Amino acid sequence: MKVRIAALLTICAAALLWFTEPLKSKNIEKVCIDKTANLADVVDACTTMLEACDRPAEHVYLYYARRAEAHYCLGEYSNAIDDADRALDYAPSSARMLVWRAYAANALDDRATSDADFERALQFNNQDAYVLYNRAKLNRKRGEIEAAKHDYQAVLQIAPDHQDAMTQLIDLLLIEGNHDEVERLLDYSRLTWPEEEWVYTSQMFHSLEHSGDMKRALAAAETYEDLFPNSPDGTFYLALVSFRLGRDDKGITYVERYLDLLAEEETTFLGYTKGMYDRALSWIVLRQDARWLQRVFFYAGIGKTDLAKNEVKEFLNDTGSKGRKILIGLIEKEGIAITHEARRGEPEHLDSAIEAYVLHKKEQFGLSHYVSPTTP
Repeated sequence: MKVRIAALLTICAAALLWFTEPLKSKNIEKVCIDKTANLADVVDACTTMLEACDRPAEHVYLYYARRAEAHYCLGEYSNAIDDADRALDYAPSSARMLVWRAYAANALDDRATSDADFERALQFNNQDAYVLYNRAKLNRKRGEIEAAKHDYQAVLQIAPDHQDAMTQLIDLLLIEGNHDEVERLLDYSRLTWPEEEWVYTSQMFHSLEHSGDMKRALAAAETYEDLFPNSPDGTFYLALVSFRLGRDDKGITYVERYLDLLAEEETTFLGYTKGMYDRALSWIVLRQDARWLQRVFFYAGIGKTDLAKNEVKEFLNDTGSKGRKILIGLIEKEGIAITHEARRGEPEHLDSAIEAYVLHKKEQFGLSHYVSPTTP
């Protein structure tokens, strides 16, 4: 007995010594439960906590649970299952652990165990939105769309304000082509989450790409602009809808406003174009505003190729042979061949190179179908 007690005291003393050397100067327990910590550090920290003495059962459960999650995220699925089993010894009805165990079993191609874990979790509470939502996600990953839809719908019956379940369900319905149901859910979403941007972007793009209801598209874009004033995204959406409606003058005005906002906030769609321009021209010294190229990208991207080509030609008129050199450099960077005649500025050959460049950008950005539905 004295030997056992001495051994136990030795283990506890070792653990205490471990604590005197904090893992990267952080509290070890904090690292164990920190969801933003390095996963390998989480495994080490939780292992250290589990080796310590006199920990309450709920803490032991938490350490096993966190280590199980870390093992799963590291791709160590068998270890994740082992730790989930140990955690379940302390909390047999833990839906969280059963879900993680189900995902780990699925990753090991053990479909039967995975399904059984979800069923076991639902036996404790068949109205558990967390379990149903995660089963829906896994079923979608498996390609079982009907089963995923059924669970997402069940989640929304239990928790009508579950935005993630709604967005996932809408996405599945889009894949199926059930656009009437998508419209119904978007109407519901607008009433339920009237200030969420995804509601209006989803409505706008669905109208542009599928229903063709331009009244809805315009209302969604305008509401987005009202909710998020002076947003580059909102102005982009208004430009897109304006061009679709054939209101090119208004669309061009929105493009200029978009580029003004973009100069202040380069964080949104096409916002990286200024950086692309700067990198592309880093080897050339020429005081030329980047806006011409941003316009080219914008107009080409949405399929307004004539406007894009006009921007290129205006640039050439303003910059002469130096501008032509810049343009040819940009075109060649896209892998487009340039003839000697085009290099000399012969109109027919240069126009062909510009045409190829603009069409390449149209394909690259791939947004023309929103403005011209017949355009592939």
